[in-house]
Amino acid sequence: MSISKQLEEIVNDVARSGALTPAAIKQFDQMRKDLDEAQAKAERDTREIDSLRKTETILRGTIKDQEIRIKEVAAERNDLLNRERAFAEGAIHLQHERERRQELRSILGDMFRNTVFREEITKSTMMPPRAPSYQGEVVHPTQHSHTDTTKRTQE
Repeated sequence: MSISKQLEEIVNDVARSGALTPAAIKQFDQMRKDLDEAQAKAERDTREIDSLRKTETILRGTIKDQEIRIKEVAAERNDLLNRERAFAEGAIHLQHERERRQELRSILGDMFRNTVFREEITKSTMMPPRAPSYQGEVVHPTQHSHTDTTKRTQE
């Protein structure tokens, strides 16, 4: 039983006994109304406080979820940064390798050209000298041998 109902019963009992004046009864009625309003307000405030507590609990859960998600995103970001760094280092290494290969190709090309040039020079300088011709006879370098000279002297 609410306080307001208890107060009303007490006022009614006293009023029946004739100990209260109508003005006192009005005053008690006003007090009862004020008390009912205060009780209704207290109930509304209690419901609002309960609702706010539920909202707070939900928000705390949401905040924890968001903190966890922030940590996950930070970990993903760090992972991506590490991958990007590794990719950049790999790209730099690959570029260095390409440059090194290009240098090697250039060196090999130079060596090949030098070798071919040396072979051509060697061939041109290593040709056996032409033997002087006797009496207008043309002697080819391949015919220049010891036997050929003997034949010429016998004639």
